[in-house]
Amino acid sequence: SAAVAQVPLDTDLNLYLPFCDGQVNDLSPINHDYTQATNDPAVDRNGVTNAARTMNSNPLPLPNNLIIDGDFTISVWYNYTGTTQQYPRLLDLSTTVNSTSDAIILYPSNVGDNLPSFGAWNSNSQQMISLQASTPLINQWAHIVVTKAGTTYTMYLNGQPETSTTSAFVPANVARNISSLGRSAYVNTPELFPGFVDEVRVWQREAQITCMREGID
Repeated sequence: SAAVAQVPLDTDLNLYLPFCDGQVNDLSPINHDYTQATNDPAVDRNGVTNAARTMNSNPLPLPNNLIIDGDFTISVWYNYTGTTQQYPRLLDLSTTVNSTSDAIILYPSNVGDNLPSFGAWNSNSQQMISLQASTPLINQWAHIVVTKAGTTYTMYLNGQPETSTTSAFVPANVARNISSLGRSAYVNTPELFPGFVDEVRVWQREAQITCMREGID
């Protein structure tokens, strides 16, 4: 995005990548000491140049110490342009190479259906949570949010509830050090995300709808 909204300090905001002026900086209070120089001319949803991240064959490794072990909110603007890969990754928070053990994953599509989905796995690589949208999204900017609040997991698309499920499953409090925007944790099947991303946020709580809408308005 071209400009960062002035909002009160949010100590539960664990990661915030606004992609301002072609740069990659974590502007969350935690900060993660995370900066990557880039000269990306990508155009964001508002038509502003140098204000988004081009993915394609250029995935972005994320800070090692992202914490998701209870209620959480993941929020991403994305523009998926399509792929022949089976399970492209929008966001992949993993603990182990070549495994889904304790993974938390956002997909823009599964086997070409263009339906965004979300999954969370336990330490035995058993999928415990599955959410899938019924609205296909491709070649357009869209805002996806996934929240966990108590036993309820909910997916929002463009500010509206899309689907939800209930489960007592709680993501493990482990270091998700194999985390990326735009690729999987599998060495030989990276499942690269083709398209653009912007305004990536991760909260260690259920964010209020007003916080989510900061990425929409």
